[in-house]
Amino acid sequence: EIIANRINYTPDLGYPEYAEQFPKRYEWTSHTISHNTVMVDLSAQNGTDYAGYPIGYEDGPVVKYIEADDPSVYDQTNMYRRAMCTVETSPGKGYVADFFRVQGGSAHELSFHGGEGNVTVEGIELIPQKKGTLQGEDTEFGRRKDRKTVMFDFSLGRGNGYHYLYDVAKAEKPCGYVKLTYCIKDTWAQRTGLEGKPYLDAYFLTETDRTVIAKGQPPVNKIGNPPYLYYYLGRRQGEDLKSNFVSVYEPYIDNSEIRSVEKAPFKDAVDEFEAVCVKVTLTDGRVDYLFHSLNEETSF
Repeated sequence: EIIANRINYTPDLGYPEYAEQFPKRYEWTSHTISHNTVMVDLSAQNGTDYAGYPIGYEDGPVVKYIEADDPSVYDQTNMYRRAMCTVETSPGKGYVADFFRVQGGSAHELSFHGGEGNVTVEGIELIPQKKGTLQGEDTEFGRRKDRKTVMFDFSLGRGNGYHYLYDVAKAEKPCGYVKLTYCIKDTWAQRTGLEGKPYLDAYFLTETDRTVIAKGQPPVNKIGNPPYLYYYLGRRQGEDLKSNFVSVYEPYIDNSEIRSVEKAPFKDAVDEFEAVCVKVTLTDGRVDYLFHSLNEETSF
């Protein structure tokens, strides 16, 4: 979660509607697809006894960084590794850079959602789906064709969660840059008496073969919960797939301090799964280069 300016800009869905054998609990609220992470091969993560292992940590005055890996969350992955850092742009303001590597399987899908509020999309034209859910126009919200009862059927597994994503707009084509701007509502009245409007800009810099914007529903029986949140999904496919999902997030009040975000090229060809550099240009003219590599012994 990204918390700044007394706002949770990327809230978790929280406690499920019912802690029983209820389909929405297993197929959506606690499913991988409803969280800000990567789903592999259209399935939920394994349950694990620990939260991975740390790789690096730094608590600097301007840059703060943490990195961890846990490939055991999926049987078919040998890397599920995330590095994140916060970068201060001015006192009390900054952005988050996210490098999320996944290796193994044949489909990787980054899921992201912001807080309550409308969202605008730049970088790709999306086509609205006429009806149904991300599972298909003929699939109603919350319905699985293979589920024969109203209760969750453990023998069927947890599915992909697509049947809980609705009001879908998507593009089935390659895209290497998407920018979302969330106009965040103060859902829990944490900024009462404070001036300014919260926004969240999210930049997605990794080429995907499908881009989706859809609505996902928080638990509806929790007082004050919004009726829906806007989700972004970026999917990549391929045999023995390797992905490095590179993203930048900026929470701010009224005015962004970022002018542009882009990948910076290397002098020689480099596999971006191994190493990547992001160039962030600020409105005051400052330019930040954020470099992340799997191999600290190699020069680029």
